[in-house]
Amino acid sequence: MLTYLYCVAEPHLKVLPEKVKEVEFEGLAAIVADVSEEEFGEENLKKNLSRLEWVEATVRHHESVMESMRAQSSIVPFRFPTLFLSQNSLQEFLQAHKESLKHLLETLKGKEEWGIKAYIGSEQLQAFLAESKEIQEIDEALKTASAGKAYLLKKKRESLAGQNVSASLQEALELLYERLCEKAVQHKRNPVLPKALTEREDEMILNAAFLIEATAREQFLDEVESLKKTFAYLTLEVSGAWAAYNFCNLKQENK
Repeated sequence: MLTYLYCVAEPHLKVLPEKVKEVEFEGLAAIVADVSEEEFGEENLKKNLSRLEWVEATVRHHESVMESMRAQSSIVPFRFPTLFLSQNSLQEFLQAHKESLKHLLETLKGKEEWGIKAYIGSEQLQAFLAESKEIQEIDEALKTASAGKAYLLKKKRESLAGQNVSASLQEALELLYERLCEKAVQHKRNPVLPKALTEREDEMILNAAFLIEATAREQFLDEVESLKKTFAYLTLEVSGAWAAYNFCNLKQENK
């Protein structure tokens, strides 16, 4: 049997999901399950990871255990699947990282993670460009321009848009990000995802995570709603609350 680690929590939890157990170690509680090599052994795991139905069901179970524990304790979450060859190798891991784990548990107490993704589509991009004073002046001139002058103005507009959009959009994103950071304890920017992964027509331009005080959730979400109005040309997608995966820096490898 292998040992599957879901998270490390404060000890003495009251309610554990079925087939999940608590392994106490020097003031820490590892939330684990015994899993078979037939399912999670190296070669069989590779095969199972190619089966979408298996992955969806197993990840869903992983997250349900995580949320159950998060409702009862501060936790340090571990990503799916974190595996140990034995209870001994798990305890060696806990021994090596016990101080860092205890520090993280204290740091994450009373906090939760929220994700913010920003997208922009072609129509939204045009709306964004329309806010530029230089673009506005060209658009106004186009209303009364002759055919020849209109052609030159359109060329100038295209050139100006190409030069300015990247810098202007980045400036807007920085302002948006800074306002969210003011409501957070910690924050992190992750790589944006390509359309092939998002399965959206518009383009992701921001993928960020924020660690906030649970008691400040309403203020944080109010700020998101305010930003949706301020940056109406962006689509803001908010998700949470999550276990604080993005703010746990322990090296998480199978042992």
